[in-house]
Amino acid sequence: MSVSPQSPVLLPPPSEPLPAPTPLDLYLVEESVTEAVSQAVLSPSRMQLILAIAALLIALASISLSAILVRYSERELSPYSTAFNRFWLTTAILGAWYAVKALYRKVAQWRAGTVLPEWLQGIQPEHSYSDRVACTHACETLGPPHERYLDTALELRQSPFNCDWVGWSLLALGGLLAADLVLWAWSLTQTSVASATLLANLTPLFTCFGGWLLWRKRFDRRLLLGLAIAVLGTVALGASDLQIGATKLLGDGVALLAALAFGLYLLVLERLQMRLGTAKILLGSSAIAALLTFPIVWMTDSAIVPTSWQGWLSILGLALMCQVIGQGLLTYCLNALSSEFVAIFLLMDPILAAVGGWVFFDETLTLIAWVAFAIVLVGIYLASSSKSALKEAAA
Repeated sequence: MSVSPQSPVLLPPPSEPLPAPTPLDLYLVEESVTEAVSQAVLSPSRMQLILAIAALLIALASISLSAILVRYSERELSPYSTAFNRFWLTTAILGAWYAVKALYRKVAQWRAGTVLPEWLQGIQPEHSYSDRVACTHACETLGPPHERYLDTALELRQSPFNCDWVGWSLLALGGLLAADLVLWAWSLTQTSVASATLLANLTPLFTCFGGWLLWRKRFDRRLLLGLAIAVLGTVALGASDLQIGATKLLGDGVALLAALAFGLYLLVLERLQMRLGTAKILLGSSAIAALLTFPIVWMTDSAIVPTSWQGWLSILGLALMCQVIGQGLLTYCLNALSSEFVAIFLLMDPILAAVGGWVFFDETLTLIAWVAFAIVLVGIYLASSSKSALKEAAA
């Protein structure tokens, strides 16, 4: 819904005159308001929840392919080089997509003879160009409000939304993404695969605790019971191969830090996706992760990029399937689902990875593994039937 140019401008008077906006200022205002309005005026419907669940299922299937693709990639690259190539290829793919999109948009605007949306032309140069004011203006002028509409407008007033907040959050997101994969790869060199996998599956515990500690979230008993059962199932899945010893303590601690990093990643992602679009988050976080992992690859590895077409194919699959599609749909589903439920749901990843190993690498699945699968599914079902699985209910 657009606002006509005759509508009154409800922006507060500026504290001091500001210079005319640059094209970058106008672009940031337009993008931020578009995203904020889409979050403010649309309440999650049953169809949106179904789409969120479907997106989460596809994201899980895409992310679970990473174990198989990483195995093929590590035939000629180290885990660090694999992570770096995954990040820079994702950045290149999304950067090219944005360049094509921007070119198409400029051509369409040139053909239409317009530069900015109709409602944005009501913002005069002497007004503030902060994202908070622009978003509040949109919330106040876009039709009759309802409960979530007012809550979002109030949140925008009380919590300044500016490029600094988004920038720091995006930087943290990219750092946590890089830390998760690098720490996980390092832990595999210091401890057993079973121990590293078992400790990495404790991510939902950190997500729930972090949500309670940082965002003051409250969870009902059903979600907590589902969390306990699902984690118990993952423990049973890796307990048979678990190796405990003093020499493994460093690797176990690093694997635990990897789980903590991914838990915090989901918490930051849940908040950031309310302010930025999925593609922007993926582009920014992947670019930051690539910059952070490159020095590690440069200092530790001799082979930075693949040398065979099979290696390039596996890296391209990691970038497209696991990062663009998997992480992209994971970001999308957080519009309606809580990060805590998403973390619990992702405990199906080791199940799918085990099944993939059985199909592609002739690995055996014991009776204990199948029982553990069933326990995890029961826990996920309990969590999915909880009110705290929804984003608004867990707030």
